[in-house]
Amino acid sequence: MNVLRTCLMACALAFGLQTHPAHAETRFTYQGRLGSAGQPADGAHDFAFRLFDAETSGGQVGTEQAVSSLDVDQGVFSVQLDFGDAPFNAAPRWLEIRVRASGGGAYTTLSPRQRIGAAPFAIETLFVAPGAVDTIALQDNAVTSQKIADGNIFTDDLAN
Repeated sequence: MNVLRTCLMACALAFGLQTHPAHAETRFTYQGRLGSAGQPADGAHDFAFRLFDAETSGGQVGTEQAVSSLDVDQGVFSVQLDFGDAPFNAAPRWLEIRVRASGGGAYTTLSPRQRIGAAPFAIETLFVAPGAVDTIALQDNAVTSQKIADGNIFTDDLAN
C-alpha cells in the first residue's frame, strides 16, 4: 500500500510541476485610444505591434503582430496580441504601436512606447520571493528529508 501511495504521489508531483501548464494562454488584450488632429479617430485602421527591450531605441523582441482593418470607435480600439511566452522572461518590455488608415499608405509610429505591466494571470513564475511560503501554505508531509539541507534541523525543531 505504501509503495502504491508513494508512486501516486510521485506521479502527481511530477505532473504538477510543469513549467507551462497546458491551459496557460500567452494571449493578452491591449486597449488604446487613437486620435487624429485632436479628435478621436473612427473607422478601420491597420496596426502593427512590436515588443522592445527598452522604452527608446533598444532591440526588438519576438515577431511583429500585424492586425488589418481593426475597428476604432470614437478613438477606442481593443486587440488580442500573442507574442508567445519567450519574450516574457521577467525583463521589462515595451509595446511599440504603428498605425495607418486601412488599406495602405505609410505606417505612423506612435510615441511613447507603452510599458507592458504585470498581469493578474502570469504566464510564468521564475522564482518565489523569500518568506512567500509559510507553514500554513505547505501541505502535510510535503517536506521530506531529501528536501532539507544537512545541518538545518535541531532538537528544538522536532515535534513529539
